[in-house]
Amino acid sequence: MGTRHLTCVVKDKEYIVAQYGQWDGYPSGQGVNILHFLRNEFIEEKFLEKIKMAIFPTQEELQNCYKKHGADNDEWISLEVAKSFNLEHPYLSRDIGSDILPMIQNAEKPFWFHKNKNFAYQSLFCEWCYVIDLDEKSFEIFTGFNKELLNENERFYSKERHDNYYGVKLLEKYNLYNLPTIDHFLEDLEKIGEK
Repeated sequence: MGTRHLTCVVKDKEYIVAQYGQWDGYPSGQGVNILHFLRNEFIEEKFLEKIKMAIFPTQEELQNCYKKHGADNDEWISLEVAKSFNLEHPYLSRDIGSDILPMIQNAEKPFWFHKNKNFAYQSLFCEWCYVIDLDEKSFEIFTGFNKELLNENERFYSKERHDNYYGVKLLEKYNLYNLPTIDHFLEDLEKIGEK
């Protein structure tokens, strides 16, 4: 289901990953996927080494690459062009969501990449946000549709509103080295959602 979200990783107070995803952004979808990765696959040193291979293409490079895959000068691209482009540059696809995490950790060559942290400030559209903070050693879950001004100390605080909504709001925070099971994770978020 189309549930838009962000998957983020923070190191040295910088967002080294802020991946937009189009599908299954709710906790039982992307949230469980991230939790599984953190509990079973994540190797911090390896991940941090591999993220150094990221290349941030310019707008001109992106446009030229889309043209190479059959796009014209129109703003819209066909499904065929998008599929062809995504085969060459899968790390830029809106379809991969939190799968960006193992993709980075297992990268074998440099890859085109982008970050979209500002999406978290548009909680009408950003329905869920997941932040792995390697400084705080935490896994944080944020929810969208927030019409209340956040406290100044919150991660996505801003006085600006977008379509009458503020940034995503913190729902739950876990210690990265004491993560819940998937069942407890879903139970926790369900209980919080009922309040």
